[in-house]
Amino acid sequence: MNQRYIFLLVGCVLILITIIPSALLPLIGWDYTVLSGAGVMKIHPASYLAFLTLAILVLLQWTEQDLAGGRIRFIPLPVLMYMICILSILAFMTLFHGGGNVGFMIDTLLLPGVVMILLNHLTLAQQAALFKIFVWIFVVNVAIGIMESLIGQRLIPFTVQGVAVIHDKRPTALLGHPLSNAHLTAVMIFCVLGCLCGKATKVLIGSFLALGLIAFGGRSAMVLFMLSYLVYVGALFCRKILAGQLRWADLVLLSGGIMFAPAALVIIFTLTPFGQLMLERMAWDDSAETRLSLFGIFRYLSPLDLLIGIPLERFNLYLLMLNMPWTLENSWVQLLVRFGLIFFTVFLWALYRLFRYLADGLPREGLFALVLFLLIASSNNALAGKSNLLSVMTILAMTGKAYRNTRPQRRFAKAFPGFADFSVPQPASSKGA
Repeated sequence: MNQRYIFLLVGCVLILITIIPSALLPLIGWDYTVLSGAGVMKIHPASYLAFLTLAILVLLQWTEQDLAGGRIRFIPLPVLMYMICILSILAFMTLFHGGGNVGFMIDTLLLPGVVMILLNHLTLAQQAALFKIFVWIFVVNVAIGIMESLIGQRLIPFTVQGVAVIHDKRPTALLGHPLSNAHLTAVMIFCVLGCLCGKATKVLIGSFLALGLIAFGGRSAMVLFMLSYLVYVGALFCRKILAGQLRWADLVLLSGGIMFAPAALVIIFTLTPFGQLMLERMAWDDSAETRLSLFGIFRYLSPLDLLIGIPLERFNLYLLMLNMPWTLENSWVQLLVRFGLIFFTVFLWALYRLFRYLADGLPREGLFALVLFLLIASSNNALAGKSNLLSVMTILAMTGKAYRNTRPQRRFAKAFPGFADFSVPQPASSKGA
């Protein structure tokens, strides 16, 4: 199969995984987040496209040499182990707890492995081109979010399990949920800092994405991003001091930040609509209270429940008993309750291997992005409910790594000289072997 067609096919699928939000599907007749509807509609249509694309590539791209060597070059060992673990958990959950977990397991946890296999069919130049595309997708997404916040209208309705959320006025933009927007935007800022070239480009795009964090109003994402950024800047200056590389320009920048940053924050918080909006969303409310009361679910669990998990129906019943109609706002607690201690441990090990593979070759900022993603996931259900967040994090990490490693050809136009350099073979990762 021609490499240019592989790029177009895989690229379109990855973009659709990112920009088709679950809240949009019920509006077009796909009963994805509602209780009624056929079982086949409980899986995201982009997941079907991803599996179909993988099947096409298996039939047309994999050779006998790929299949006879005992290790397929398109599937690194950590990715294979991750997918085996997720499939094992899916089989156990379906056998003992019913089929209510299938959509979540496929869309949230299994799809990232498929995404990594699809990306491994692309050359480094193609992956680098995809990263540039995704940077602009996030810039457009933030622009839409800021506009929605200013005019008070949404592009995509804000729904949770098919029910419209009216009291929450936060924008949805292309990703469909304010918290998903804030989560991925915070991560993308570190990806931009670590992978894009040029200080001016990093400052402009990073600052614009930071405005999006305020517009989307993800309280946990904003706080954790600011703390992570302070740690990142502090570590950067300490490293320069220890290496004797601190310049006068760095000192001027640091002293200027110390002097003018407080004044700038006061102006933003008191004189701009963004600042006033941020102050309102930082207030302690019922959403923040539920993050403390969610641990009450363990009162209802027996030792056997803690060991092997509970069915989805019992989980939803316990949520009602705790006066939590939607979910537990902590991925790790929810997965522990649903999987049980045995398979929760298996999942953590598989996730560790996956993130270790993603971290191989990433710059320092990319490592901050991975850690920040997991920290924010501790304050929401990014890994425990139907979402594309882990898949998008995988896309950003792999394509950002490729973009940084192909800086001699970093300009987008140079990746398309008659599609010639799409045929460049991709070197295997040292830790994926």
